[in-house]
Amino acid sequence: MAPRAASSASARLSSARAAWRSPARPSAWPASARRRAAWTGAPTPSAPWFHLAYWLGGYAVLVASAPAVLVWQERRQGGRLPVWRPLSAFQRGAGAFAGMAMAAAGLALLASPAGFSDVWPWELAPLTARLLGVWLAAFAAAYAWALWDGEWTRVRPLFVAAPITGLLLALVPAAHAGDVSGAPQLAVYYAFALLVAAPGLGLVERPREGMA
Repeated sequence: MAPRAASSASARLSSARAAWRSPARPSAWPASARRRAAWTGAPTPSAPWFHLAYWLGGYAVLVASAPAVLVWQERRQGGRLPVWRPLSAFQRGAGAFAGMAMAAAGLALLASPAGFSDVWPWELAPLTARLLGVWLAAFAAAYAWALWDGEWTRVRPLFVAAPITGLLLALVPAAHAGDVSGAPQLAVYYAFALLVAAPGLGLVERPREGMA
């Protein structure tokens, strides 16, 4: 009896694996699964709906809570704090250029992920593209805050993170060389990584002392 049960279980497992590797045609999926696949770019309708709800809910909470916490902390500390080491013109220029470029790229990813995927070195699922757009938009908002605040000691961590993030992005194609295609798209990607890293040049210049 035990060998027969084990054989039956093995057969069911093999069948499940075959079904996973060879999904049914999208036209045979339920309507809810087709809508979810169109939004996320998922190849199969295997993930339960609450997985998507969990991630979207989490990001929605962050969108609402992060600005509220920022305003709360600013007001708790007495509003806008004194500027003892103001940003230099070069640091402001680097931050403004990176912030505007990231805002433009983020909006493009949110508005037309399929179009942006044409210039990306690998295929981007719609949900992945939009998450990347949110990430870039968050960076742009951070640089906008840094320019508004203007105090080097407080905004320095953002400039320190820039070259580290850019370097890690530049290493992604090397780690997944088999998935990368197209020299022009790869050039666009490395230009993007360089753009993310560019504000790190602000670390070279020493801000002047004195209250602005």
